Amino acid sequence: MKYRDLVKIIADLLKEFDEERPRHKDFKPGIGPFGEPQIVSTIANRLQNKGYVARTRRTPDLEIGNEWAIEFKIVRPFGDNGKEAENWTVNMLHPYPGNVSLIGDALKLIQLSGYTHKGLFVIGYEHDPAKIKLDPLILSFELIARQVMNINLGQRVEEIRGILVHPEHQVVRCLAGNYFLKAFREERSRIYSISLPNSPPKLAISSAVPGLSGSPCHAVGLSTTQPDVA
Repeated sequence: MKYRDLVKIIADLLKEFDEERPRHKDFKPGIGPFGEPQIVSTIANRLQNKGYVARTRRTPDLEIGNEWAIEFKIVRPFGDNGKEAENWTVNMLHPYPGNVSLIGDALKLIQLSGYTHKGLFVIGYEHDPAKIKLDPLILSFELIARQVMNINLGQRVEEIRGILVHPEHQVVRCLAGNYFLKAFREERSRIYSISLPNSPPKLAISSAVPGLSGSPCHAVGLSTTQPDVA
């Protein structure tokens, strides 16, 4: 299965779950307040209901057969009370091994064996229209991953779903990418799938965002010369 297809399926599952008006603890209804363990468990269960062999694990967060190992991160600029959250960008950008940031997750995946493909998956929430856009954070993550940690990222794809039930988490952005190659310059590279170009790819971002109707909205990606892979 290609990753872009899997991202679409997961985005649809999240929208379907949100339409049920689920409630996490004492927070307002909607998927926005759910924590990472709860939302990944929901994704795994719903994938199983669709016939996929999926389960949660300590590492990776989600396993789909022996094909995909996926690490998730949830990004919420605002809390349930409508106030801007504190330190909400840290779990994306902390550039050290052994931590719980998305960069730390990428480093764990690089060392993980037994899977055909590995992917990173960000579940991010915005208002409609966005009060705080996630784009600077996503681009910062990609810059640190490539230029500081020397993690070669593959193509990034995105699916957007809205309008959601929660008054603060109105739109969910599912940003995902599969990656290949190496973590640190001083360590020997270990190729998992294909080689990327030696020069850093240029960022290409779609400027138009169609209306949020529950159907695929737009995709953003790293423009490279690599072929479209799973």
